[in-house]
Amino acid sequence: MYATQYMRCPFYLHLPPTGVALGTYYLSGYMYDFATGHAVYSHLGTSIVITGGSPPAFTLISPSTGTFSPGTSMTIGWTAANVDVAGPTKITLGYDPDATAFDANGHWIEIDGVTAANGAGSFVWNTSSVAAGTYYLSGYMYDFATGHAIYSNLATSIVIS
Repeated sequence: MYATQYMRCPFYLHLPPTGVALGTYYLSGYMYDFATGHAVYSHLGTSIVITGGSPPAFTLISPSTGTFSPGTSMTIGWTAANVDVAGPTKITLGYDPDATAFDANGHWIEIDGVTAANGAGSFVWNTSSVAAGTYYLSGYMYDFATGHAIYSNLATSIVIS
């Protein structure tokens, strides 16, 4: 790939990974000055990883709607697929008194950075510190390597009474 002498810095080149084998790659390049006969070389300090074509997925699957007594433990379940195994990918959970997931009303459930894995996962949540009320559960899977999050929420509510 060649750039003309009229390119300005910074210069970005977007290459689709079509036809590139899956794997880890290190990118480098150079700028050659024909007038002086000198080249300046550079490279990325981190690798890039070309993975399969399926994006990661995260879906909360339980509990179903129900009423729970304060202090009752309930299991929050999820499924995850195409998890990035190259870098840490963590699950975060929350509960919200309204059905609008991920707004300013939410509260986080401390789950100590559960690492995501492909397949089903779960966390047992003790509701002893939760006030009585109706809540909606939500969560996300965050890939620290790519900086991307996949969000999910249960459409049904749970009641603590």
